[in-house]
Amino acid sequence: MSIQLHRLCVTGPGREPAELLFAGRSYLVFGPTDTGKSYVLESLRYGLGSSGKPRENQFSAGYTRLALQLKSAAGEELTFFRDLVDGSEAVCDGYHQTPPQGAVPGGKPRKIAVVLAQLCGASEKRILVKAGKREGLAAGDLRHFSLFDEIETLDLKPLVGTDTNLLTRRRASGAVILTGHDDEGLTLVASAAKRASAGGYVEAVDEELAILNARLPKDVSSSNVLEAMAKLDTRIQELQTFLRSNENALNELKRDRLHLQREVRRIANERIALTEARTRFELLREKYSSDLQRLEAVETAASVMDVFAPQPCPLCDTPLVVQSRHVHAENDSFALMAEAARAESQKISHLQHGLASAIRELDDDIESLTVDLREVRKREEDNLAEQDALFAKSPGADGVGLSALATQRTEWALVLRDLDRVDVLVKRREEYSQLTKRKTQTVDRNVAEDAVSVCNRIKALLSEWGVPGVEAVHFDEKNVDIQINQRNRISFGKGKRGIFLTAYVVALMEHALQSGNPHLGFVAVDSPVVTYKDPKHGGKGEELLDTTVADRFYEWLAARQESGQVIVLENEEPSTALLEQIPHTEFIGESGGAGRRGFFPS
Repeated sequence: MSIQLHRLCVTGPGREPAELLFAGRSYLVFGPTDTGKSYVLESLRYGLGSSGKPRENQFSAGYTRLALQLKSAAGEELTFFRDLVDGSEAVCDGYHQTPPQGAVPGGKPRKIAVVLAQLCGASEKRILVKAGKREGLAAGDLRHFSLFDEIETLDLKPLVGTDTNLLTRRRASGAVILTGHDDEGLTLVASAAKRASAGGYVEAVDEELAILNARLPKDVSSSNVLEAMAKLDTRIQELQTFLRSNENALNELKRDRLHLQREVRRIANERIALTEARTRFELLREKYSSDLQRLEAVETAASVMDVFAPQPCPLCDTPLVVQSRHVHAENDSFALMAEAARAESQKISHLQHGLASAIRELDDDIESLTVDLREVRKREEDNLAEQDALFAKSPGADGVGLSALATQRTEWALVLRDLDRVDVLVKRREEYSQLTKRKTQTVDRNVAEDAVSVCNRIKALLSEWGVPGVEAVHFDEKNVDIQINQRNRISFGKGKRGIFLTAYVVALMEHALQSGNPHLGFVAVDSPVVTYKDPKHGGKGEELLDTTVADRFYEWLAARQESGQVIVLENEEPSTALLEQIPHTEFIGESGGAGRRGFFPS
């Protein structure tokens, strides 16, 4: 699974489109420096989902949108759009220069990286990205092995790079492209995050174990607890059997006791009511006594009033009989008052006799109720004694009833639960303690057979291009790179570093496509053949290429029939005869003459 590049188009308001038509073919873009060749490669990378925007130059001002048209291995035509200002993206079916109306049905845009991974067979692959962590093979991994700007082509860094955060990922993704096998079956060690999490879990387990051990009885084991619970179960079973066999007698006694308890409450309530009534009668008797004392005083005072003669007012000398307030102060009125007091005293005395009789009756009733209450309580005690006598014959005769036995069993069950929890926590603690230990991630990928195939193809390509002195090519799994004659590729001069890298990535692409492994389906290389003719490169002590290598490289590019696209960006112009055989675009620069000035129309 792969893609074919069809067209690269950069547009802007009021700007003439800048485009290259690849049409699924291998392609050559050449011309002098500062004509936009680097912008082309950066645009391809950006159009395929990279976050890095193409670097602006003096001709790119005003261009705001990039469209990359491509075709899938299944023949599906797609266009990837990227905004050069805000970085937004869209994926549309068909070939378009600008996004069509309604290009995003339902308002759910597809992500370029996701679509690209699906088109290139990477979405189902899982690779090791760091110790203890796997992720999906991403579009960025595929771009790394397909797109090479001038610096990367001639760099002194191996293909795996020098970023320690990406070394593991690069090795894993390179192995998937080479062999087609991912790291799904790889046994992972604990990642740093998992180790930290495991350490926290161990601390939490220790705290819980301390709590459990503090509340567990000393020197107790699960076997002891199970034995105690078995004994309790036996006693509970025996007691339940006894209760079922004596159920009728017990129920009769309990019903009688309930009746007696109701009778106790009734008698007690009646006695309380009579006692309260007697208390009120006592208060009434005290009031009668007070009233009699008052009436006796009135009678005595009235009986002696006629002995005293009326006296005038000591202030005004007014006779008593003349004063309106004392018109009743006649001797006969005092006699009447004394008579009335005697009559009232007789009435109250009569009431006192009746009240005393009522109090006596209440005392009799209270005494009778007290006797009844005593008898009922005695009967209740006898009932309880009968129940105790019945229970004395039961397995619970030691005073431990069914409820107490059930409570004891529950307590032992909780102890057993805590013991089981302790066993589980101890095992888990051991497991997580192992996770806290830092271990080296072991990776064993079988790449030998595929590596030999790729190396043979590299050697064949270098021979076809006329690169001298290549006797052996080996795969360097650690650096995901190659060795030529037992030397690392990056140990050679610029010219050989570039041509060796080109042969490597072309051979890797062809092998991946033939084997059905994940790959973009094309490679784009800037400055693959640096020769003595190129004044931009070269310098004292550099191992550059003979001019014939470039000619033979272009001959190979013109005649190439293998799968995959090879897009070359170079300063050097091939011969006119070869140029007619290679799909190409020439940038003539600012030197004048007829032709295209650069990637951007001037």
